[in-house]
Amino acid sequence: MSKLTHIFLFLLGLVATAWALVSIDKMPFWTFSRQKACNLAIGIHECDTIFIGSSRVQRGISPEIFDARMAELGQPALSFNFGMAGTLVHDFERQIDWILEQNPGKLERIIVEAGTYEQRIRSGQWMRNLVVEAHEPTSLRSRLSSVIAMRRPLWEKVQVTGYVLAHTLTNSLRIGQGPRILDDWCHRWTGRGFRRFGILPGRGFMPITMENAPNDIRRRQHQKWVANPKWAATMLDRKRSGGLPAEYRGGFDHVTCRRQIARLKEAGIELIYVVMPTYRNGFAGRDGLDDVANEVRIVRFDDPDAFPELYGFENWFDAGHMSLSGAELFSARLAEALVNGK
Repeated sequence: MSKLTHIFLFLLGLVATAWALVSIDKMPFWTFSRQKACNLAIGIHECDTIFIGSSRVQRGISPEIFDARMAELGQPALSFNFGMAGTLVHDFERQIDWILEQNPGKLERIIVEAGTYEQRIRSGQWMRNLVVEAHEPTSLRSRLSSVIAMRRPLWEKVQVTGYVLAHTLTNSLRIGQGPRILDDWCHRWTGRGFRRFGILPGRGFMPITMENAPNDIRRRQHQKWVANPKWAATMLDRKRSGGLPAEYRGGFDHVTCRRQIARLKEAGIELIYVVMPTYRNGFAGRDGLDDVANEVRIVRFDDPDAFPELYGFENWFDAGHMSLSGAELFSARLAEALVNGK
């Protein structure tokens, strides 16, 4: 047999194996998110509100506080915090896909953290589970659209395009994921499925403390934060006086954003973007939100003068994450913003 024949048979076997793995890969998507996704799956048909976002949402919104305040305001709700640390805007797309696949009959709204559409190579770590698994084939078009919209030199766009394509191909072939898929399949076959995972307290809300901080970087950030209240005050002054810096302007992916808006509108689910409070100036492309303000509801909490109590120094773990007291306060304010239309 010729070398070309051997290569062809190898590729055929690789594709066939990947297809077989994908065909039995029915559990909720990412390795790191399985417990949270399975918790949501068990009660998703009772939820009317789901929060999606990064660690700012995961650590910053308490469904119990939000629901209690909604009830006080005459609009009872049952919500779930589907926020996941480390995720980015394009990763939210897969979460929305999965939610819609469950046909949640009572779901009224999905509240999504507004963030940058700018693609980047995450931390230079090419093969972490999050980095690979988040690049689903269904999000490839959106990711490439965002690369085009990026305000970056051409050579950097080419580099990021290669990164996106490599990870999408790796994930499509389920390279390195066979043991995880087999384990999931065995749990389904024995009837344990979603319920093999323990129940998460707080319906997905995970407040951040020194004890449960995900890594030493976060702990050092907290230590620096509490030791420098003047530095925090300076950050707020810059936020108030400078407006959105020039380097944060542009790069908003209108195509992907409008596709998300249309998809949820078609599903009969209200999409709400929330600009989370932060001591930092914002995110790249934030000015692009103004272009879609007539098409989707946007609630903003990035003005420290409009929400002075949210920006109390004691309510923050670091410059980007609220402490438990801040999260509880914010959860109530978010409910008020939705009901009162502010």
